[in-house]
Amino acid sequence: MGGPGAGKGTQCGKLLKKYPQLDSFSTGDLLRAKKQENSEEARALGKLMASGKLVGDETVVKLMSDYIDKSSKNIFLADGFPRSQGNIDVWNEKMGDKCDVRFLLLFDLDGETMLKRLLYRASKSAVKRDDDKEDVMKDRIALFENSKETLFNQFEDSGQLRTITATGSIDCIFNRVESVFAKERLIKPKPKVIFVMGGPGAGKGTQCGQLLDKYQ
Repeated sequence: MGGPGAGKGTQCGKLLKKYPQLDSFSTGDLLRAKKQENSEEARALGKLMASGKLVGDETVVKLMSDYIDKSSKNIFLADGFPRSQGNIDVWNEKMGDKCDVRFLLLFDLDGETMLKRLLYRASKSAVKRDDDKEDVMKDRIALFENSKETLFNQFEDSGQLRTITATGSIDCIFNRVESVFAKERLIKPKPKVIFVMGGPGAGKGTQCGQLLDKYQ
């Protein structure tokens, strides 16, 4: 989780590329896909999203559940969730016995930087989103800022909150993200192997032993 423009989607994409055992879904993307359906529900959803307001908790959790059921993976990054106490309550009711929530990774970023990033993204995007308007962006940021303290305190109290600073280059932020996942033992880098060769009596075993003693 993090405010709009905090970089959640970018970093989830980098994790997926490096660690294929993971799967990721953005609640925003799930909602935008649902909005494309030809139904009254989809049209109502589109109007709600265009105004920058939060979508019903039951709808969001149902879309997430459907995605998880269809995936062949077993470790999921829920990008952009939870956004409200209602999200958490419905998740616990519908998915509490189905999924094991390991932790919440919070991207810490100030509102001014969020807005700059959102405006930049909108200016460069070939496909315009319904919420690519400055007033809607400000409303989204304010909504996040007003709810984050009460929302995330409960994860901190339960020992499930991990926070990183979301400023700096994309690669710098990714190093922080990757470090959190490594500490949680959800991912690990590929083993590094060094071939050590030489003729009989060349001293390979002796030198390997010295390396082990010095570098554990």
